[in-house]
Amino acid sequence: LAVSLVGAAATAHASGVTVPPYTRSVLPNGTVLLIMPRKDVPLIAFTALLRGGSVADPGGQPGVASITAGLLEKGAGSRDAFAFADTVEGAGGSFTAAAGSEAITVSGEFLAKDQALMIELLADALERPRFDAAEFDSLRKRRIEELKAAKDSDPSGLIRLYGRRFLFGDHPYGSPASGSERSLGAISRDDVLGFYRANFGADRLTLMFAGDVDAAALTQAVTRAFQDWRRAAAPLRELVPAPRVT
Repeated sequence: LAVSLVGAAATAHASGVTVPPYTRSVLPNGTVLLIMPRKDVPLIAFTALLRGGSVADPGGQPGVASITAGLLEKGAGSRDAFAFADTVEGAGGSFTAAAGSEAITVSGEFLAKDQALMIELLADALERPRFDAAEFDSLRKRRIEELKAAKDSDPSGLIRLYGRRFLFGDHPYGSPASGSERSLGAISRDDVLGFYRANFGADRLTLMFAGDVDAAALTQAVTRAFQDWRRAAAPLRELVPAPRVT
């Protein structure tokens, strides 16, 4: 369970923002852990950042990372989608996942007394997602309908998607992380499973916690929960610089 642990004092930046003290540790499998104790309220907020978002989508299939991220909330470990959501809601917590261009982000907030449950749910979602076939089908159809509805009702909501393509062209930044009607329709559950196997792993992961915690105890708990997680099967994609926009 050995980790390297570094403490950081409060740091003042030129902007005038002072970052409170925090600890940084690296688990043996490469996971980076940042903990910022704050005793103001009995809550813990977390963010899990997994490098390799939509830029890692298979060629011609934008939306795979987004669907994969969405399914992290739809059942994991011993809990199906209903049980997972019911457990989060029953604890008065929050748990969301989404894909951006260069990372998949899982974030949420729980009462400090539910720290063990929070870590269990997070570890299940990242290490043991179910990727249930029915949930995959339902989520993909819903995403397609949302895109259709946006075009029919208020196309201004799609400006950011078309704007990215206009600015970045065929560069990975130009592909919408959410995918298109056509690309989503062509995505299969096997595509999601393949993306997960290739891009999810301890060496891609940064975990951040802030709130009413004991840093040493939380470090031990997180280490136990993630110590057996493998590294990602594929190397992190190296991006060529995006074309300069004039």
